[in-house]
Amino acid sequence: MKNRIKRTLVFMLALALTAGLLAGCSKGNTKNNNSGKGRYIEKDIELPLKDGESVISLSKSKDGNPLLFAGSGAVVNRYEYKDGKWEESPVKWIAELYQDNPPYLVDMEEAADGTQVVLSANMETQQFQLARGKEGGAGEALDAAYLKQETEYGTPAIADLLVDDSGNYWLQDMYQQKVVVLSPDTLEMLNEIETVQAFSNAQKMMAKGSDGIVAVNTEEGVYTLYQSSSMAKKGTLQQDDGVQGQLCSDGTNWYSISEDGISRKQTGNDISEILMEGSMGAMGSPVNSPISVITGNDEDFYVLYSQDKAGTKSLEYYSFDSSIPSVPEKTLKVFGLSENDTVRQAIISFQKKHTDVKVEFNTSGKSAGEVSTDDIRTLNTELLGGNGADVLLLDGLPVDSYIEKGMLEDLTDLANELMGENTYLEAILKNTAQKDEKIYGMPVKFKIPILYGDDEVKTALESIDTLQAYMDANPEATVFGVADYDYISNFLFQLYQEEIVGLDGKIDQDKLAQLLELEAKISENARAEEFQGEAYNTSYEYVQGSFNNIVSAGIMKYPNAVSTDEISSVQNMMLPYAMMRELNVKPSAIQNMYDPVGVVGINESSEEKELAEEFVKYLFSEEIQSAQLDDGFPVMESALESMAAEADSEYAKAFSMMSSTMIGDEVVEISATYPTVEEVEQLMEISHSLTKPVNQDRVVWNIYQETTDKYLEGSIDATKAAETIAQKVDTYLAE
Repeated sequence: MKNRIKRTLVFMLALALTAGLLAGCSKGNTKNNNSGKGRYIEKDIELPLKDGESVISLSKSKDGNPLLFAGSGAVVNRYEYKDGKWEESPVKWIAELYQDNPPYLVDMEEAADGTQVVLSANMETQQFQLARGKEGGAGEALDAAYLKQETEYGTPAIADLLVDDSGNYWLQDMYQQKVVVLSPDTLEMLNEIETVQAFSNAQKMMAKGSDGIVAVNTEEGVYTLYQSSSMAKKGTLQQDDGVQGQLCSDGTNWYSISEDGISRKQTGNDISEILMEGSMGAMGSPVNSPISVITGNDEDFYVLYSQDKAGTKSLEYYSFDSSIPSVPEKTLKVFGLSENDTVRQAIISFQKKHTDVKVEFNTSGKSAGEVSTDDIRTLNTELLGGNGADVLLLDGLPVDSYIEKGMLEDLTDLANELMGENTYLEAILKNTAQKDEKIYGMPVKFKIPILYGDDEVKTALESIDTLQAYMDANPEATVFGVADYDYISNFLFQLYQEEIVGLDGKIDQDKLAQLLELEAKISENARAEEFQGEAYNTSYEYVQGSFNNIVSAGIMKYPNAVSTDEISSVQNMMLPYAMMRELNVKPSAIQNMYDPVGVVGINESSEEKELAEEFVKYLFSEEIQSAQLDDGFPVMESALESMAAEADSEYAKAFSMMSSTMIGDEVVEISATYPTVEEVEQLMEISHSLTKPVNQDRVVWNIYQETTDKYLEGSIDATKAAETIAQKVDTYLAE
């Protein structure tokens, strides 16, 4: 893994190499809540940034106040937050020291004696460097031998700087997976501590507590505590596996801020106490990454967040308010089979605007492809019994059946109200879950299935019969280059679903048997058997779906084939568009289909309909539609038009990726950068032609996939498989 990491400064910039972690945390008081009153609330604190300035670090001043360093180039300002206001003073020594070669400022700390220490990267040599100085004095470049050492990864890449209470410099060496401690006097190494592997510079491995303690992430889920004055170990601190939180300490307790919320923990104790749930604050938002945290004087917290794609930072303050109920007065329940980032983002913001409301978002805990028939039957029983959530995400659910049974509220008036206030992709908003010109569900986002490659094969895919004719004429045709069984069977069933499944839900068994036989032949030509088995599947991160071929790169070896993809974001365009440029082909829509994401409906039996309607409307607000998430494209026109700007952002310019796919004995490598603004604009133009929702009733699909697998394995023939699928679908519809 380490050998595949690009050893360039550009890579570091692309990963938003910015703020240092934190300085000391003051001792606070434990909150006790036995009265049913009081909970933590979140408050925005406006950052004092000037035009062109970006945050370098957030720490704590010697007086215990939030201390922010921000700058543009080597011009740095010091901002201290006192009595609700930022006090500004310039840091002149950095610009004076580096006037001939301004560096990229990575991190900055201020010691108790006022000494300011700067970690930066030399833009010419791409080496990291240290310097220190004091306000009103001259700066000093530090000649640290460690930073000049050549390793197999080049010179050390330092992701974080920490200055402990003894003045020592702790450096997080990202590539070499360790923390080194340097003497401030001699710059010699005092300690060297191995850490877990960091997959980006944003993953901090160090935290400074009070009483001279420094915590280092030495094992998965374990921080080892060190006394800075002696480097002696002082115990361990448990962190939930997989949780990447920012830490601080008040001398008695340690605190972690992560997507799970604010938790309190003690040395040697595996149990954490949640002070604030992540769903109630900005830390739970998929847009935000906490990068620094400091405490106030009364178990309150200041947390600096990064919005990486937007290239922005935000500061939030968390304090305990004893005057409000410990639990909000109203509860709105939301249910979806799978997670949805846009809904998560909306919940965070909605609760902040409505402090008397708690929005509970529950899911099956499974991805769309893992949802079983039993999962849906259980949900159906709850809904038919008048129970269940107030707001439903209908993705993968039997929407037509819900409409027929009167389980969904008519949203036509709400939809018309939305479309009267803003401009949306009306075809997508109206066509997804409707009957008799009434709307029962609307997608918050959508994905765009695309087809690219050989024109003759594209024409052959227009119907089952045209595909049959093509295969009869070209029995060795690969169609999809190389592909696995799941992709071939799922894509073709999606493509020809209307030919196979009638409006009444009945299966045309002859057509289905014909399709299954075609799938078997195409799978043989596509060498599908090579891409089966645990050894192969676990070596890839495969996003399930009807349009995602795990070996789509095979088209580079089989240019007389076609490939498909499902584009959910501008960043998601990178690999398929890199291949299209190489092949000199353009993408086209697939039967004018779009894949609706977050199809939101309201339970007809809900007792909170007014609140549910307000939440649904909020999902389509500009604030939520414009959030930079990668789970789909917005249905609001203005937000959709802004997508092209992402391709021209600093984030996009610095971002690149490499894909390697093993096909037989050959490795296909693809280097990809962000798409061009023109390519994004052309894709957005395609989105305006999309009128047909992808149909995926998970029960029908589970039946089809399970039986098709048996057919492709050879345990039953095509006729029997088609008959079995038809019978099971009939039984399901009868229920």
